[in-house]
Amino acid sequence: MYFLTKVLSTVTIFFLLSLALSGTPLPQEEAPQKSAVEDDLAFAVDLARNRYFDLANDYMELVKKGRLSDQEKDYLTLTNASILKLASEHATDESERMDFYNQAIALFKQFIEYNTHHEEYEAKCLDLAEVHVNLGKFLSDKLKRTEDPTERKQFIEEAQETFRAGVQLYNDTARLLRDKA
Repeated sequence: MYFLTKVLSTVTIFFLLSLALSGTPLPQEEAPQKSAVEDDLAFAVDLARNRYFDLANDYMELVKKGRLSDQEKDYLTLTNASILKLASEHATDESERMDFYNQAIALFKQFIEYNTHHEEYEAKCLDLAEVHVNLGKFLSDKLKRTEDPTERKQFIEEAQETFRAGVQLYNDTARLLRDKA
């Protein structure tokens, strides 16, 4: 009996050791699986990164038609805002670019307003600040090409307001991160 117990304990130790060394995770250690919606939205972002903004937008519309949990709706909003941010950086038509900036700002603001405890809250505040700064640069560039004094004054005011909003977001987010540390 002693011999059988010794052999079984040795085999058990060998089995557990080989399992640990094989790199195979135990069932409770598996990484959480992404939902199908998250995979679909990641695909839409990849399309946008490759400058297929129309396809990314169409794909987002398809995803939006499905049944989504509240968490997936938040992720959809963030993904849409991120795609619009990318589109605003690459649009050549000025009015289209302005629309992309304004839509991205609206979606980031919507997310931030309702998700103050979300794990990506600070990161999305910084994304919103970046969109504001990019919009301010865009307005400054338009200002340089405008000769009409009335339009120049309007662009100056819009650019200053946009830059202020971006700086305020950067400062607020820095304060939040400092308080968390």
